Amino acid sequence: MMASLGWFFVFGLGLAGQPHLITKMMMNKEMTDNRTILPMSLFGYVMAALLWISIGIVMRAAVIDGVVPPLALPDDAASVFLSVFANPLLAGVVFAGLFAAIMSTSDAFLNIGTAAIIHDIPKSVRGKSIDNELFWARVVTIILAIVAASFALYSHYRDATLVAILGAFGWGTFAASIFPVVAVGLKTGGALPLRAP
Repeated sequence: MMASLGWFFVFGLGLAGQPHLITKMMMNKEMTDNRTILPMSLFGYVMAALLWISIGIVMRAAVIDGVVPPLALPDDAASVFLSVFANPLLAGVVFAGLFAAIMSTSDAFLNIGTAAIIHDIPKSVRGKSIDNELFWARVVTIILAIVAASFALYSHYRDATLVAILGAFGWGTFAASIFPVVAVGLKTGGALPLRAP
């Protein structure tokens, strides 16, 4: 029971503490726009999450009933489900959306990491930004992408479960470090009260 509750908080609060989502919410002209955009985003996320959770349940039932042979890896559930039960056109749209979401998230994290290394850290340490920021931002983006890809490949080939552990660690970090700061900041800032006045 405690493990289930822990996973709920890791992913529930970790979602609200993801830096790329917070950055996207801060791009609005008015903070009050988030009152409309946030519920719509949450509704889309809930529908997508229910879709992926239901795929796992359906594939488990299909394997138990003998409709589908046992999967070599649990990660194959979505692709096998789409290839067996879905129209090829629908499967193509889902895979395209999945790859777009992956690219969007990785792009956002690369931008955030580069901005922190090139702009935020030098400005806080030296009091001013580095010269020729655009050039160094491109260099750091390439270096970060190579380091992240190398680490992910090493983690996958060393032990496939390590990737899942790293993902849970990342979500836990978001839940523990970023979410409380954002929640307190929104509450004390007065722009978005956490409860109705």
